[in-house]
Amino acid sequence: MIKTIIYCTLYAILNVSGAAIIKFNLRGQVLENIRDYVGFLLNIQVIFAFILAFGSALVMFKVLSITAFTITGPIATGINFALTIIVGYFFYYLAPTDNRITPITVHIAPNISIFSIFSFII
Repeated sequence: MIKTIIYCTLYAILNVSGAAIIKFNLRGQVLENIRDYVGFLLNIQVIFAFILAFGSALVMFKVLSITAFTITGPIATGINFALTIIVGYFFYYLAPTDNRITPITVHIAPNISIFSIFSFII
């Protein structure tokens, strides 16, 4: 079980790092046509982010080969979700940029707040 948690954490680190790099490179840009997309995709940082995301998929293949999906899925998703909130908060909300994160609260019933998530404003 410890091995599963370690692999799931590595998966989340690679996945969230890749997504954060892509998001960071998208700030202030609007991709409207093929030329914008191609230019964005040929950016060396974006290529590196895709390599990180591909690496996270390889790690997930490994963890799925040693642990049942019913165990791996929730653990990986939970770690990935928590890490996404942490990275988003520290790198986007606290960063001195115009791309701020606005907190929104999720409710399952009126006036009962479960947890806060963050939505990125582009």
